[in-house]
Amino acid sequence: MVNKQNADLIIKMLGFSHYERIPTDNHCGGIWCLWNSVNVDGTIIAKESRGIHCHVVDNVNNNQCMLTAIYAPARSGDKDVFWHHLKQLNEFIALP
Repeated sequence: MVNKQNADLIIKMLGFSHYERIPTDNHCGGIWCLWNSVNVDGTIIAKESRGIHCHVVDNVNNNQCMLTAIYAPARSGDKDVFWHHLKQLNEFIALP
């Protein structure tokens, strides 16, 4: 498990120009979304405890998509609620 300070150091060493992250919660989760603006433009649309939702534009050919980085629940009792949340989110997304 990587704490907040170590995560920031590692991300800086990787050399990406932009990033967003969700820290771990006890021994669960932790999401990193990293990109370089030379290749793509990324705009964070929403950030929640289990996901980062980002609008991505390819700078070369202007293709657009939505990217969602997820840390899904491991317990079966939590999965149904999470899947329902993702299905609701999908109703508002018109991009691939």
